[in-house]
Amino acid sequence: MAKIIVDMLHLKGFEVLHLENGKDILEILKKFKPDLCIFDVMLPHIDGFSVAHRVRSVNTTIPIIFLTAKGLTQDVIDGFNAGANDYIKKPFSIDELLIRIAHQLKQSEQAASAAPAADRILGDCIFSSQQYTLQVGDSIFSLSQREVEVMSLLFQRPEEIINRKQLLLSVWGDDSFYNSRNLDVYIRKIRTYFQASARISLITLKSVGFKVILK
Repeated sequence: MAKIIVDMLHLKGFEVLHLENGKDILEILKKFKPDLCIFDVMLPHIDGFSVAHRVRSVNTTIPIIFLTAKGLTQDVIDGFNAGANDYIKKPFSIDELLIRIAHQLKQSEQAASAAPAADRILGDCIFSSQQYTLQVGDSIFSLSQREVEVMSLLFQRPEEIINRKQLLLSVWGDDSFYNSRNLDVYIRKIRTYFQASARISLITLKSVGFKVILK
């Protein structure tokens, strides 16, 4: 499967570096600056989740896509907790992979070209879309690119209901069931960050959307 993907990406004009395993990923990142990473969950020596954690320890913005035959909800959650931007379950078509790659690269390019935004303060929280951080009191959380995108919408409209479908369209580009489940994973993560706050909470309005509440 890996060889087929590599060959197809080469045919589409991508420059591809293929690794048999991820144990040396940090050394590789010192020499190469990839625009996107694609990891299989099941790898020799070290699993894809652990590889993603290592990447995120040195780079919080590079898009990461997981390819896996593991489709259980917990596996999806583990993938996004490891810092994934997207998660594709096998079997999949090359066309689907190419579309998802194009989407992630476009999102990354838009984020890089966007004008720097000032830190946003809400209650006792300071959100920096430039530094990819959320400070809640004395605690500082590192955010993934997707978390920054979701957090930006939440901080723009405190005390307002943010429609679920509109949030999905703004961040993922479509409101499919799969992306909706991904959104739920990120909302749960963001809600855990806000647990350290004495002045902010994030509530879910079933079948409607989300709302940031200032206490």
